[in-house]
Amino acid sequence: MEVIMLLILWTFSAAIMSIAHADENWLCTSEASQVQGDHVLSCGVGEAKTENVARDRAFESAHMEFRNLCKASSNCRGHAVSVEPRRTTCAETKNGYKCYRMLVFTVSHERVERTIVKYTVAPEAQAILDWYFDGH
Repeated sequence: MEVIMLLILWTFSAAIMSIAHADENWLCTSEASQVQGDHVLSCGVGEAKTENVARDRAFESAHMEFRNLCKASSNCRGHAVSVEPRRTTCAETKNGYKCYRMLVFTVSHERVERTIVKYTVAPEAQAILDWYFDGH
């Protein structure tokens, strides 16, 4: 009976360690993005004092990662794109929360026309936007 209990305990602890190891090594903790055919797996990281703000920043970071890749890629610019939210993980840190977010963008072969809208931003608002998008 003791052998069976030890075997069950060992199996259970091995399963727990396997799950913990998988969480530590998922794509967004090791890469910023990955291209798989017409799909772009885009990751973002966000930190903040609250979990909700950290999640929002991770989402925006993943979106910015995709936009930067798309701007640099001729097979993305000017094409229709759809997005599918995927995994988000958050952990409490000494300063608040840190979140990792994955978004999957699918780039269509269909080209789209875009209308360019020009606008101006007040210097005070531009300073806030610059601060926000620089990861603060």
